[in-house]
Amino acid sequence: MIEDNGLRLSSVRISPERISELDGDHVIRSIEKKDILSIVLKYGASSERLAVQIIVGIVSAMLGVYVGAIPTLKLISYIYLGTGVNVGHLGKGLFFLVFPICFMPFGIYLIWIGIRKRYYLLVKTSTYQRRILFSDNVSVTEISAFTDLAKAKYFYPIDTNIINNKM
Repeated sequence: MIEDNGLRLSSVRISPERISELDGDHVIRSIEKKDILSIVLKYGASSERLAVQIIVGIVSAMLGVYVGAIPTLKLISYIYLGTGVNVGHLGKGLFFLVFPICFMPFGIYLIWIGIRKRYYLLVKTSTYQRRILFSDNVSVTEISAFTDLAKAKYFYPIDTNIINNKM
């Protein structure tokens, strides 16, 4: 858990200078320690802007259904069964009918990653607040040991009351 440049647990690294969220070894977001007012460990939806993410997911899925899936099904019905409406005039080639279908799984994925619950550190500064997400495979006991070590070693103001309530 201890590295040369601070403490790391899954996707979260805490160093004497900053808290960072990582994707592998790539820093996604980083907040300087001097800017931090408070840190609260929470469990909930992982999206910072949940409503926006759900709306974009729904629009993407609906775009896939109405622009791609329905015309494609009508075209297949017209070609193979001789029924339905000829929608060949909607685009040049089958690509323009099939491509929007890719938006359906993308929209569903956006909704799913937004509403799935996980542990995160809610870091508040004087101007904004950010969620530093832990990976899904991290246990409560690992998070508890990690945050206790970060508080003791680097004196971060981490409120971990949620862990005490869950244990």
